Amino acid sequence: DLAHGLCRLGAGQRHLARSYADDDEALWLLTAVLHAELRVRARAKRWRYREPRGRLARLAVLQHLRRTRCTKCNGCGTWMVNNRKVTCRRCHGTTWNPVQDYELARAIEVSPSAWSETWDERYTQALTVLGEWERRARVRLRRVLK
Repeated sequence: DLAHGLCRLGAGQRHLARSYADDDEALWLLTAVLHAELRVRARAKRWRYREPRGRLARLAVLQHLRRTRCTKCNGCGTWMVNNRKVTCRRCHGTTWNPVQDYELARAIEVSPSAWSETWDERYTQALTVLGEWERRARVRLRRVLK
């Protein structure tokens, strides 16, 4: 049963799965859980962690849930030309529409230099956490729905 499967997920995984159903409460809870996870990672890595009012976690959640496929390669990332693998120059093979660093910096209200020096790495960490939660949720829900 799906409800039982969701209950057995970790908090981040459960809120992430619910967020795909446009559940606003789950979106808020997912952001809070990610914010807490980032604080734990910051302590472990001895970052001086003063996230700009939770905006980094909120940005990562929104980017993870609302990103769109690359319009140049139609979300393929790579293709074959004359038996050679060609990587999309726009998305660099990620399959997602790229977001410029200055746009991300503006979203959390830091300077572009502060973004590249500090926040880019932490943003990547946040997306990595969300990707891992999503992978675990997908595996768990597949088992439950078999």
